[in-house]
Amino acid sequence: MAMKTTPGNWSGISVTGKNELLGDFINRVPISIAFFSTDGRLIKINDHFRQKLALGPDDLGEFTLRKFFREEEEKYHDALETSGQRVNYYCSDLKYKKATGELTWFKISLFLDGQIFKRHDILVLVAQDMTKTKLEQRKSHEKEVLLHSINENTSEGIYRRQVGNGILYANKAFLNMFGYTPGELDEVDFSMLYAEEKTSKTLETKLVQLGLLRNEKILFRRKDGSQFWGLMNATRSTDEEGKEYYNGAIIDITEEKAKDDLLSQRNRELSKVNEQIDRFLYSASHDLRAPVSSMIGLIQLIDLEFGKDHKLVVQLEMLRECVVKLEGIIDGINSYSLNSRKRRPSEPFDVEQCLGEVIDELRTLENFDKISFVINHHCELPFYSDKERIKVVLKNVVSNAIVYQDPGKKINFIRIETHCSSQKMTVEISDNGIGIAQPYLDKVFGMFYRATTEPEGTGMGLYIAKEAMWHIEGTIRLDSVLNQGTVVSIEIPNDSKGKRMAKQLLTENQGKKRV
Repeated sequence: MAMKTTPGNWSGISVTGKNELLGDFINRVPISIAFFSTDGRLIKINDHFRQKLALGPDDLGEFTLRKFFREEEEKYHDALETSGQRVNYYCSDLKYKKATGELTWFKISLFLDGQIFKRHDILVLVAQDMTKTKLEQRKSHEKEVLLHSINENTSEGIYRRQVGNGILYANKAFLNMFGYTPGELDEVDFSMLYAEEKTSKTLETKLVQLGLLRNEKILFRRKDGSQFWGLMNATRSTDEEGKEYYNGAIIDITEEKAKDDLLSQRNRELSKVNEQIDRFLYSASHDLRAPVSSMIGLIQLIDLEFGKDHKLVVQLEMLRECVVKLEGIIDGINSYSLNSRKRRPSEPFDVEQCLGEVIDELRTLENFDKISFVINHHCELPFYSDKERIKVVLKNVVSNAIVYQDPGKKINFIRIETHCSSQKMTVEISDNGIGIAQPYLDKVFGMFYRATTEPEGTGMGLYIAKEAMWHIEGTIRLDSVLNQGTVVSIEIPNDSKGKRMAKQLLTENQGKKRV
């Protein structure tokens, strides 16, 4: 039966004098120490070790060296055999499971004592708790395994190379990408992988200066001489010894590059076609305007000379209406052509002057003289934008308000309100015309769409206005009620120069008010 052992009891050993002091010291030191008989019975265990093993006073009598080794039984016999020889130490890592089920790892040394108590039948066990280190090692190993798995299974070519010493590591995707075997890469200089010699020098300079490469599209060369396009990312790092490494990843983008090149080519072709169409529309609108103007003049002359012929007057009026409609179509084509061109430089814009020009140009429209205009301007700050496009927008909106007035109403009006801030200009154009039914409101900005059966209009006005607003990053909104009227709200951002001048003017005005 095992002898009951407590921390203060040295079982079967006479402890006196210096040894007593030594025993007290061993019990207090923050080192895990235990003493066993050569057959594995516990003689003494210090408090530090006992707490590490989570042993209570009642557990000590049953604790043996074999129980300490129970998670790794094969090491127990090796430990007894090795430590039983006076000149040998047994050293090993050992896993121990506490009664709670918690695992603890120790680094142990087991040897036969011949100095402390002048006896050769006592085994001394010194243990160092390695649990934290083991767990960190396990996590590190798991991360390495995960990283290795990712590297080997990803479609990206992962590599590491040392400056001056070639490629140190390349994953499976990298090898497949370039057509090499692992052994062959030892003799390959990384610069050989670039299809163009100048690429190597350019990228090396970037890596030295910036320490990284981001989304570089590069033409690479395989082992067999064939080429492919790759997207490369890389970083430069330095270890404790000052050695420089380049770590990178390459994605084969050959198919994507071919698609991008094809798309770019088609875009260039489309741009060319659009430019040709634009030139044709611009030329056609100007070439047609002269004969149309001549036709209007001839109709007026015929009307003056043969105005008494009632039948001829009716026919001339029908002809005049057709010519005016044709003139409207030409204006629409001209506006569309003007709007489709690239944005012109921003310039000072006077909305009051622009609206005056628009209204003057629309005076020839039928029933213009029946419209009452109410215009209120509240724009005193500098405003910069695309003058021509804004005029196109205003002209098309005001034109619609004139054309689609309600002949059944005694008074027809168009009310225009303008407001300016340092950030934007707003223009609201409202009328009491025939209005638009609710189901058609979402469609009125479509090309050639007309929300009425009336013959007037080409169906291009609001479409052109919407496109023009897109070019100058503005917005246009339309609200309407059938038989009541329409409200068009326009919002145009002030250009950076206009914002700066407007803010400066506001600051100066505030300073004057304080004075």
